[in-house]
Amino acid sequence: MREELLIVAGIQSNYRTTLKQAIDVGRNYNFETQILDLNSLIAEWKPYPNDWEKLGLASKVTIIETLKDLQVFVQDKSSKRNPIVLFLYPPFGNFRKAWKILHSRFPRTGLITISPVPNADRQIVPSSPVSFRSAFQYLFRKTKSFIKPSPSFWIISGSECIPIFTSYFRSLKKTKLIYTHSLEYEFFHYGTNSNANSVDRNYESKSSFLLLLDQGWFSKPKPDFLSDEEYPPATRKRFSREIRSVLDHLSQVTGLEIIVSCHPKASMVDTKKLYEGFNVVDQPSSELIRKCKVAIANTSTSIGYAIMADKPLILFTSDELSRSIIHNAELAISRELDIEFINISADVELNLRKLTDPEYRRSYTSYMHRYIRQDAAPALPLWESIFLSLRELH
Repeated sequence: MREELLIVAGIQSNYRTTLKQAIDVGRNYNFETQILDLNSLIAEWKPYPNDWEKLGLASKVTIIETLKDLQVFVQDKSSKRNPIVLFLYPPFGNFRKAWKILHSRFPRTGLITISPVPNADRQIVPSSPVSFRSAFQYLFRKTKSFIKPSPSFWIISGSECIPIFTSYFRSLKKTKLIYTHSLEYEFFHYGTNSNANSVDRNYESKSSFLLLLDQGWFSKPKPDFLSDEEYPPATRKRFSREIRSVLDHLSQVTGLEIIVSCHPKASMVDTKKLYEGFNVVDQPSSELIRKCKVAIANTSTSIGYAIMADKPLILFTSDELSRSIIHNAELAISRELDIEFINISADVELNLRKLTDPEYRRSYTSYMHRYIRQDAAPALPLWESIFLSLRELH
């Protein structure tokens, strides 16, 4: 009889291109994989239902509308099977309640953290004052997120994944750590079809534009702001004016086109309005970064693509962002990459020659090991390495 893996999913983002792989690869490892859609449990995700039919996965999905529905599902499932449960998202908010319900019946419940950013919690005091509302929001999320019981297993990429979330659990002494690589590494090296040959390697000759990685702050859904969905880290009108001014300047100085990569959780309509006058595209960031000359970002996890492609990075903040919950992450990324953020609210002066100096990217290798892929990870596509380890769980 096949082992059963129950994947707990919420709103689709980068994971949506890997779930079919999970089902297909699982069969080769004697696993039957099912998907549990908890999208409706998160208020700001509920208006954006998953189109499982379009992905060809409808027959493998059970949609849960309420926590009571989840309890009924678990009771029925536990009378027949004892699946391994894998959360694709940290169990915060109502996911925390779902975690407790599932873990109480299925002890082999774990999570995956493979798209990390540097640990902002390690920062001591920001260099600029953070607004009271941002500080309160951060504390609200922390105090609402203490999780128990601890995971029986934890799939991670870089070494810094562990300290990022350990404060949310009482203990990890009995947690089995499973090493793999980040989603960015998967898409970059294996492509969305886990086929290394499908990836276009001839990107250097196409480096004819600057790429801005949008983060979807002003377009619902915004799952990064679970405590107040109406509160982005900056004012839309001011941010739009400031970032477009800097992009205009960069385009004039370099003579290169500016392309904006729409965030996978954002609306193309909203994003085009935000960056009016610039080319906004909805294409995989992994391939866009391969082809760009320089990547421009704030705290996007797609920074990992730039590091793997050895592309120069321009990191930006603003007066408003530096007073928001975002600022701790800015400080952490700046620390890890040894790259100073430019302030788009001020007169921007960039040493573009410095960007082409390999010394400017001297911290890329350590960032790779700490956040993208450890040497301990097997040299296999993502789901192959995961199922290989899950077979050993008892």
